[in-house]
Formats: sequence, C-alpha cells, structure tokens
Amino acid sequence: MHYVLLFFFLAGWVMPMAQPVTDTFKKSEDVFLQQLSQQAADEMALVAVEDATLDGESNHPFASLLSAGRDPFYNAVAFNWNIARFKLRGYAKSLFTTYLNGVPIENLANGNTLVNLWMGLTDVFKSREVVIGLQPNLFSFGNLGNAINIQIAPIHQAKQNIITYSIANKNYSHRRSFTHYSGRLKKGWSFIYSAAWQGAKESYVPGTYMDNVSVFFTVNKLIASKHLLTLSFLASSAVNGLAAAATKEAIQLANNHYYNPNWGFQQNRTRNAAVYRNTQPLLLSNYQWRIDQQSTLNVGALFSIGLQKNSGLDRFNVPDPRPDYYRYLPSFQIDPDLQMQVKNRIENNPNLLQLNWKIFYDVNQNSKETIYNANGINGNTHTGYRSRYIVRDNNVMNTFWAFTPVYQKNFSGNWQFNAGANIQYQQSRYFQTVNDLLGGDFWVNWNQFADQNSPTNPNAIQYNVLQPNRLVKKGEKYGYDFQMNIWKASRFFQIVKQFKRFDFFAAESLSYLSFQRIGFVKNGLFPQNSYGASPTIQFINYAFKSGLTYKLNGKNYVSVNVAWLSKPPYYSDVFLSPRTRTATQENITSTKYEAVECNYHLNTERIKLRITGYLTNIKDGLKIYSFYDDDVKGFVNNALSNINETHVGVEFGTEWRWSDQLQFSGAYALSNHHYTNRPQSIITFDNSSEVIQKEIVYIQNFKVPGSPQQALNMAATYRPSRKGFITISGNYMADNWLNFNPVRRTERAVQGLDMKSALFHAIVAPEKLPNSFTMNLFAGYQFALPALISKIKPNYLWVSLGITNLLNNKTMIAGGYEQMRFDFTTQNPEKFPARYYYAFGIQYFLSTSYKF
Repeated sequence: MHYVLLFFFLAGWVMPMAQPVTDTFKKSEDVFLQQLSQQAADEMALVAVEDATLDGESNHPFASLLSAGRDPFYNAVAFNWNIARFKLRGYAKSLFTTYLNGVPIENLANGNTLVNLWMGLTDVFKSREVVIGLQPNLFSFGNLGNAINIQIAPIHQAKQNIITYSIANKNYSHRRSFTHYSGRLKKGWSFIYSAAWQGAKESYVPGTYMDNVSVFFTVNKLIASKHLLTLSFLASSAVNGLAAAATKEAIQLANNHYYNPNWGFQQNRTRNAAVYRNTQPLLLSNYQWRIDQQSTLNVGALFSIGLQKNSGLDRFNVPDPRPDYYRYLPSFQIDPDLQMQVKNRIENNPNLLQLNWKIFYDVNQNSKETIYNANGINGNTHTGYRSRYIVRDNNVMNTFWAFTPVYQKNFSGNWQFNAGANIQYQQSRYFQTVNDLLGGDFWVNWNQFADQNSPTNPNAIQYNVLQPNRLVKKGEKYGYDFQMNIWKASRFFQIVKQFKRFDFFAAESLSYLSFQRIGFVKNGLFPQNSYGASPTIQFINYAFKSGLTYKLNGKNYVSVNVAWLSKPPYYSDVFLSPRTRTATQENITSTKYEAVECNYHLNTERIKLRITGYLTNIKDGLKIYSFYDDDVKGFVNNALSNINETHVGVEFGTEWRWSDQLQFSGAYALSNHHYTNRPQSIITFDNSSEVIQKEIVYIQNFKVPGSPQQALNMAATYRPSRKGFITISGNYMADNWLNFNPVRRTERAVQGLDMKSALFHAIVAPEKLPNSFTMNLFAGYQFALPALISKIKPNYLWVSLGITNLLNNKTMIAGGYEQMRFDFTTQNPEKFPARYYYAFGIQYFLSTSYKF
C-alpha cells in the first residue's frame, strides 16, 4: 500500500496527463435582505464564485469575471425546481462534491453528502462558495456538476445572537434554533455555538414523522496575524418515519396521492415500520498560514464515526406483510366479480391498505416451536415462541477520516498557482439486527430462500455456518455482516493567468481508490468466498480541465471550458451481492467523461445574464440491480456494464432590475440527456452465482430518467422598502421520465410479440411523466424593535414566509420507478406496475428570527 501511494504522488510530477490504469479492479440592510431571502426559500442557496480576484487585477482595463451573488439559473434550481427532483445537467451524485472548510465530506461508499449534519443550522452554514461546472476554484480540482465549499470562520463574524422559530406543514412542523457569535475577542479568540431542533409528530405524508437535533461548536485562534487555527465539532441525531412509493391502483383505492403502505395502527396508535435513524458526530480542524502577502497554506483534517439504521419488516415462511402486495389487490384477480369484491372490501375498510400489526403479534404468539442443536451446540434444544414476523434494522457503522492540504501562490505578472492533496479512508460496517420480535421469544438465523435453489446443501439455510441454528434476541445480529474498507488519495495542480483581454486556466488531478470487502460470517451458500478478506480492487484515475475567457469589455464575457476525466465505480456496482459473497462483475472499469461548456455572461448595473451550452459524453458506466426474477423463480443480480450516455443542453438565467423596488428574473433549461448504446447484461442467481442469462439491453436513445429535461422559471420581486420583499414565481417542468426496468428492454421480454403490437409497445416504451406547473411565493420583512427593548444597539425581528405549490397541484408526479419484477409468462407489464411519488401540495413555512 505504501509503495502504491509513493508511486502515485511521485507520478503526479511527471505525468500531467496520465492515462487510466484498471486493475483487476459593512453589514448593510441589503446584505440582510439576501439572508432573509435565503431563509424564505428554506433551502441552502447556491453562491456562484467563478473566479478569484488576483493581485494586480486593477491594472487591467477589464476586470476578470467574478460572480459575488447567487447565479440566477442556480437560484431557480435550488428554490423552485427541486419539487420535481431536478438534477443539474442530469448528472449523477458522483459528479457533485461538498467540502467543509476545504475538506471533502462525501461518503466514499455511495457518493452521498452528510446532509443531516447541518439540518436546521442554516445560520451557521450560510457562508459558502459554489463553483459551477468546469470553472476553476481555490480549494479543489472541482467536479463536472459543481463543488461546494461551506466556510466556517468565527473570526469573520460580528458579535451576535440569533433565536429562530419556524412553523410549517412540510416534513417538519416546528423548528427552533439558537446561535451565538462571539465576534473577535481579546488575544485572537473567536467562537460560534449553535443548536437546532426540527420535528413533526406527523409530517405531510400520513404515517411519517421527524425528530432531528443538531449541535455545533467552533473556535478560532489567531496567532501573530499569520496563523489561524480552527477547531469545529458538529453532531446530529435524526429520526424519521419514511414514506414509500405506491402503485396507481393502491393510490386510487386509498383515494390519496400520498398513500403510504409503511404504517398501520397498533392499539389505536400509528406505527411506521420504515424508520431512518442516524447519529453522526464529526470533528474538524483547520490551520491557515499566510506565509507572505502572495502565498497561503490551508490544512484541514476531519474525523467522524456514526451509526445509521434503516428499519423494515422481515418474515420467514409466512404471507407477505406489505398491505399493497400485488396478490392482495383487485387487479390480481382474474374473475371480474371477485375483482369487484376485493375492491369493495378495501374501500369499505381502508385499514386493509395499512400494516396489520395485530396479525404479526398473533402469528408470533401462536408459533411455538422447538429448535434442535440451537446456537451450534449439539443436543441444545430450545422451545419457545418463534417470531415469524420481526422488525429488523439494516445498520451501517461509518468511520472515516480525511486530510487535505492546499497551497496557493500569486506570482507577478498575474499568475496564480494552486496545489493540493487529499487522503480519505472510510470503514463501513454493514450488519443486520433484530429491532422488535413482535411478541415472539426469538428469531432463527436461517435463510428462507436458500433451500429453493440448493436442496442438496444441508448448510444452505445457515446465514453463518460458524454458529448454525442461532437463536437471535432483540438487538442481536443476524443475516449479513460485512465491512468495506475504502481508501482514496488524490492531488491536483492548477494555474491561472490573467491577460489584458483573456484569462486562462489549466488544472489536472491524479487519484487512487481501492476497496476491499471483509466478511464476518460464513454463509452456508458461499462458504468459500463469504468469510474473510476479498482481493483488493484498485483504480488509478486521471482528470484534466482547461478554460479560456475573453473579456469583450467590463460587462461582457465569453468563456470556453473543457475537461477529460475518469471516475471509479462505487463498490455496490462492482460486487454482485456484497451482503453474501465477494463475487464481482466481469467487466470492471472506470467511467470516462468528456465535457465542454461555452458561457456568455453579461453583468451590468441593471441586468445579470448567463447563457451556457454544455456537452458531456459518459462511457463505461456500471450498475447492478437485485430483484426477484419470475422467469427463473428466484432472486437474481442483474449486472449492467458498458453504459454510455450523452448529456447536452442549454442553461439560461437572468435578473433584470427594473427599479429599486421591482426586479424580474428568469431561468430556462433545455436538454437532451440520453443513452447512446446498448449495454451488456449478465444475470446471476443470488443464491448460487450461476450465470443464467447474458443479454443486450435495448435502451439506445432512451432518455436518462429521474429529472425534468425542460424547466422554466419566471419570477418578480417587489421591495416596498429596504426592509422587506415579496417574490412570486411560476415554474413549468417537462420531459421527465420514469426510472425504467432494464429487463423489459431485452429480447427475452418481448419474445414472440409483433413489434407493432400495443403489448410490445407497452413493455418496451419508457414512461414519460406528465408536464407540470407550480407557483411559489416568498416574502420577508425586518421589524425594528422599540427603543424600550433595544437600549444598547439596534435589535431586529425578521419574519419570513414561504408558500410553495401555491396552486395546490397534487397531481404532479415527482418521480418513481418501474418494478424490477416482470412476468415472462403472461408478458403483462401491469402485473407488477410502476410505483410513483407525488409532489406535495400547497406547503408553507413561517419563520421568525430575533437577532441581538
């Protein structure tokens, strides 16, 4: 390992364009109004910082492009289009990176950002810079989508206290927070501490709820005006009852677009089986050294350990507990009279569409059974009530740390040089535990599906042959238990040069990533490759980008940026079934990206405008789906490889200040994100690793699903005074496609059908979601408190109101997916119909902040 890292960093100095190697694997009121608008939007605003001011800039007749405020296009993305789950340029989450004081806080296992860390702490995390697209930045190489650096610096904050209280009908109904800024104290000390809670006994969707707490503390110490030390602590605890997507049949039966099958009544109280719990403390330290007037060194180190739990129901040889299981619905019945009977029965008793907790307890308390040789001890016989239904927790224990130094140097002649490195390590332990035995005495650690495909293997039923017939009590582990160790190291160089009419930059990066699975149980189906350490899978990846900006004058700018890079896949798209074994995809490779963007910027006193055209080609993507395959009567893993995409589009954003009181803005996205080839599919049995199908997936020219590919926003803001504003906006979103099932786009799925038939079209054609229109309203006002209350300094009360989906559009489908199951016998796509999420109707929040 040490030799690999040594080679990796040395190679960076002599291989600026290394090829990929694939192994076996003034605190004015105006400033406040911006903050008030941010609170009204109830989201983290996006700040576009597209370049950095360099020394000597004033010598140029035309300044370099600098965006100090929110970009109008990304303002629409953050505040108005998120209701439709709009994705910037249709990119996957791996193309966006978030940093905290320059240190990346990405989850290496799945690319997620630790959003729960700052829930409710918007006062603390309001300072951030967002580098859009392929622009250069000062803290990292960047990414194709954007790179966000959240900045925490108590030394730059004035002394202040903020008390906030909000009410809403969103995922939370109440939010409370308190934040204290010490300002700069004697001897160079500065502090910030903050705490926030947000929750709801029942959120917008029936059966869901929230109880989230976050705390934060940070301290600065300035030493001799050149050295700044920062130590920050951040922790959160989140508990959320979850909703699930539902079929249109179940939604119609429930007469509710927000039907949620995850809950039911237990002794007249609502109980949700799907609960997300997360506890995540984080410690961050930063050191900033201003070496001289032209150079700085920033060093950051981060450590975190946390536990995430997702609960759900589990069962053993008993009927499916889901109330919307397809066999329980009218459409499963062939006889029309029986269909009507089932329909009437459900409509007359809506509780049949919810979980029946009483049945689970009754079954368990009538399931007396004797287990022989229990816990792997010969002759150990145990008799008791064996739980057939339980609530289980899928746990992830994450431990990770990161170390990031970044050096910046300004040279004479308007040259700037940046260099940085990053080392990250993540250890993710995945295991399953019993949350609730639901009235039973024990659960047996057996695999109910194993003996279907391995009748001659006496150990097949054992999840762990090292301790067979294990009796599991509440809180104990069962099923899978494995760990993923992930190393990532990277370094980057960047140069920026400003000329009279042109600005130029170039940046390159080289990175190394490896992951290794370690199994802690010996699965009876895979005793040879489930226990112990797997081979290490390694990737070396490259990245290069460059750009040129032409300054027509001090108001008009044209720029062109290009990039070539590769990224490794996530482990979940390499290992076929990491819960059970070490088997991997056959064709493991990094995904390659080629991107170009052209920008035009206009910045005047009254008009701000940006037009961007982009083209991104993506090659060699990997994806694995696991599901029940009706054709082979068992659970399978469908490994897709050689997935190619093209993302092309135009972004337009503008703000027009008609007067000091009236301002108009608009944003428009027009894109064509589509697949450009036919990927390879290899389907294997989950219980045997037997390859049962190799086939081509016919999705060439299919649109990439999951985000509108057309979106329009028009907004008007009226400021009756410098103390308040009101904004109303209209939003149109179209060309959104449902996530599709690859199996339905194979020859096997349409075998024997006429290509011109309606059934052929129903199976193969992707589903386009209906176009939608929404309106939003945001308003805020600053009240000066009476002199009687405010004797020492001006104190203010800020009130903000946000109303989203003002027209209460409840027919808007925000997203969904086709089920992976498909009946190859009847070839009826409606036997396992698609599931949908509907956008929430009218929502409001009213927030008050007292600053003193």
